[in-house]
Amino acid sequence: MTGPTARAMPGQRSQANAQAAVVDLKHVVRTWTDKQVALGKTTLRKSNEFWQKHGHDYLENIKSYFPIGKDVREGGATVRLIIAELGIGGQYILKTYRGRQHVVFKGYAGARQFLTGPRYGLMHPKIISLKMTKAGMKAAARDSVIFGILFCTVIDVVDYVSNDRATLGSLFGAIGMDIAKCLVATAAAYAVGVGTAALMGTAVIAVGPVVAALVIGVGVSLALDWIDNRLGLTRKLGQLCDEGLARLKAAVAESEATWRRIESSQVVRDLSREAGEWSDWIANQASRVTWTPGFL
Repeated sequence: MTGPTARAMPGQRSQANAQAAVVDLKHVVRTWTDKQVALGKTTLRKSNEFWQKHGHDYLENIKSYFPIGKDVREGGATVRLIIAELGIGGQYILKTYRGRQHVVFKGYAGARQFLTGPRYGLMHPKIISLKMTKAGMKAAARDSVIFGILFCTVIDVVDYVSNDRATLGSLFGAIGMDIAKCLVATAAAYAVGVGTAALMGTAVIAVGPVVAALVIGVGVSLALDWIDNRLGLTRKLGQLCDEGLARLKAAVAESEATWRRIESSQVVRDLSREAGEWSDWIANQASRVTWTPGFL
């Protein structure tokens, strides 16, 4: 098998012994596009265009844009719900009732379908789900970080397993850089969202902090990916990890060699012989002790 698009020549016999081939995921993508052409679901031209655009960096594109797309989809749904319930300029204020802070919405509660009450506690599930307050943004940030890190780590491991040219250092570098980008983008979105709510003062436009956090989070994520691709930070970090692993391996090998030299040295042999002689003498003396009844 010379490639994912190899075809048998007319009249050519198949070999009796099948040969196994290991391909990376970009070849799997090419195989999939060829199958879509064979099934008549797309044309060869469109298949080639898709391959040229996405095939070589398919994993990177998935890793970069799927978490961003998930945040945009969920954030957009939240924004639409807030606007549907409160209007684009709908506001809320924070008031304390019986020692607990509540979110109080302006407008007639009977006209709403989701926020059917005039006020809710800060930790109410509906308030948390709408991400309008600090607690809601914190929960959203936590979920985004967890999903982003897990998703990117899985993609990095798949790439490492399927790519025979990948090294352990490149895997560590990719995972480390992806975690850093997830943390930075999420922290920026959270800080801007909370800061926007604080700047609005007592009357907060409900949709404002959510939109601000969404725009900044997506913008920072795209900017970090661009910087990474432009400067090759993931590749450089992978190289540093490879160098560090090589030095660690050399240090371990040197330690083992040093220990073997110590074990085989004349000093250790002399000490072992002396220890054996002292042990025999102590055992001999102990065997001569006579215990008499009532001694203890």
